[in-house]
Amino acid sequence: MTPSKTYKSLPVLLASLLLGACATRSNSGSIAQYSLDQAAIFGDVVDAFVLPDGSEGSIRRFNNNYSIKLQKHSRVVDIERATQVKFRSAQSVDGYTLIVLEKAERNCQGKTHLMAIRGTKVRSWDFGNCRTWPESEIASDAATFYVEEGAGTIQYQFTGGRLLYGPAPKRPPLMPARQAPAENQPPAAPARSGETAQASRPKSSNAPTAASRKTAPAPYVPPAAPIFKPKEQAPRIIYMDK
Repeated sequence: MTPSKTYKSLPVLLASLLLGACATRSNSGSIAQYSLDQAAIFGDVVDAFVLPDGSEGSIRRFNNNYSIKLQKHSRVVDIERATQVKFRSAQSVDGYTLIVLEKAERNCQGKTHLMAIRGTKVRSWDFGNCRTWPESEIASDAATFYVEEGAGTIQYQFTGGRLLYGPAPKRPPLMPARQAPAENQPPAAPARSGETAQASRPKSSNAPTAASRKTAPAPYVPPAAPIFKPKEQAPRIIYMDK
């Protein structure tokens, strides 16, 4: 091969390597078409993380636009209207891979962005009060987030592929203090010196004493927990095989 032909083939070889390393799938079917992932070449990787199945994901920024690259699916998912994105956690919740992100927008500096992945389907939601990040409780069957709103708290709960929200139920009141047992009561005052032993001896009687006539206090029954009556927030849905 002559040097001139070698130089001419270098751009083609370079382009082939870039397409192979930084391609994203754009449609479905028996023949998948791929396009150049410009964010991977010209953009910045903001953060990288590992999903519960061991595959990798990354947050990228390109031309002030944020996206997530899911290596397992060779697919990029855009994060709309974001001016800043930060990774918080990724875990398996109720059969879904749930990715939790902190998101800021132009006029809202505090939102939570959820992505629920199952198969090739991605559901995503935004919620928050634009001021503070919510408290969260994430378990294997549900993920719950508490957002302060004015004088109350809104509860967001992800389970079964749905995000439900509504006023957070208040906790039941604490159990009231019980009466001290008899052995802890103060001792009776001693008898006066002028009283006789006969006077201090209790009289024999079959009548119940005043203490025995007192009825036992009713057992404490905690009130039933308030019922969470939520609404459903519609998701944004992306199919990674289309």
